[in-house]
Amino acid sequence: MADPTYTLPEHFPRTFQTNFSHAIQQMDARLKDAGVQVADWRGKEHVFRNLDTNTWSINNTRFGSTNAREVEGSFRKAYKQKIEAEAIKFDQWDEEYLAQIVLPKSEVQQAMLYGYERALDDLWIAAAGADALGGPDPYITPITFPTDQIVPVNYVKPGAALGSNTGMTIWKLMEAKRRFENLNLNLDREEVLLAMSPDDELFIMLQAESAPNELWAKMVTSWYDQRAAGNKDAKLLGIFKVRTSTRLAVSSGVRTCYAFCRSGFVLSKDEVRIKMDVLPTEKHCLQIAGYGMKGIARRYDEKVIKLPCTVL
Repeated sequence: MADPTYTLPEHFPRTFQTNFSHAIQQMDARLKDAGVQVADWRGKEHVFRNLDTNTWSINNTRFGSTNAREVEGSFRKAYKQKIEAEAIKFDQWDEEYLAQIVLPKSEVQQAMLYGYERALDDLWIAAAGADALGGPDPYITPITFPTDQIVPVNYVKPGAALGSNTGMTIWKLMEAKRRFENLNLNLDREEVLLAMSPDDELFIMLQAESAPNELWAKMVTSWYDQRAAGNKDAKLLGIFKVRTSTRLAVSSGVRTCYAFCRSGFVLSKDEVRIKMDVLPTEKHCLQIAGYGMKGIARRYDEKVIKLPCTVL
């Protein structure tokens, strides 16, 4: 990792790499844990096979023939993406600070770590809304996001006509819950999350404030009190673990939020390389760069619901 020709001690890049790798495992990226890590996803691409539902039926007859069918299923192909950090340069006379730069709490390492977190959030958001790849071999047929998995931006209380576009509402969340359950997802066994912006969180609180005696408003207030007390895993409506992000995609004044099951996404392990080099062509300045490879993919469409919300 170091070039001995320019006398950069091997100890420093090795220590930086070790500390950075440890920090990744402990970091609290907004959407870093929003999926299931796949241990055998080693190559740049990976093909997942999703089997159809296996049916059991009552059969109290004696003997008879066995009726079998060939295993059927669908395929999803996922790719790892390359990401890299903006290189950081130091003057050659800053070499005295090398021992501080490699420390876990150094400003350099913290800045690179925060940038890495944001990159992972962007990868997850792209995977949540983009076309998936699957179909027959070579599994590159585009699979568009199902339209019946999108709650309208102007969705209102059940039984009422569609209204004007709104931000996040309790009724959009209840509709997401209903759609999950209509797809026979057991929400008692699934870990259900909600990715929305701080503005959408505020919009829900303003709604609850305007109707304090409503049952749903009391549930929202209870959730907010738990969050304020430090319980970041408190469940909104007893269902959704909330992950706030300012990086959700916005188009034409509408932000796309997501209700999803963690098992709906797959993740590869974190692969990161840190490089330190002395650049003789730039007055022997020190350059620190970071490179990574990460795979995040939507595996099950039925476990993801889009919730378009107007931007406040």
